[in-house]
Amino acid sequence: MDDLRSLLDMLREPMDADLPVVPLSELATVVQESFGAGQALSSSLFIQDPESADPVLTRGVYRIVQEILTNARKHAPHEHVFLTVQGGPAGGIVVDARNRYVGGWGGPAGTARGLAGIAERAALLGGTARYGVDDSGAFRVHVEIPWRSA
Repeated sequence: MDDLRSLLDMLREPMDADLPVVPLSELATVVQESFGAGQALSSSLFIQDPESADPVLTRGVYRIVQEILTNARKHAPHEHVFLTVQGGPAGGIVVDARNRYVGGWGGPAGTARGLAGIAERAALLGGTARYGVDDSGAFRVHVEIPWRSA
């Protein structure tokens, strides 16, 4: 039922609503504004030719990164988060985030729609999202989205 609600929410929200007026080159600002004070974050952000990205792609990447950081803050509040966002016209965008898995949820139970929403948004943009505990014991979210030029 939660998956159905998430899908309906996603479909209700037009892909071009509230488009950011800033290019992907401003992603560092979004990251800074989206993360909780006091939680350690290491990030590497490199987008080749960010001004040529379609606004729908830009908005999708912003929302995915915001949701990943919100989930980390909520469910692993004292864990160091590692975030990488890279890509460009030749290979699309890859978002990878990880933090030490704390077992269960580190924060209050939510609707479990955050990760499903990330996957749905990636799919609507023609991409994929995978998440879960990896071989090193870290919780990882990996998203790949094809490039869309403006």
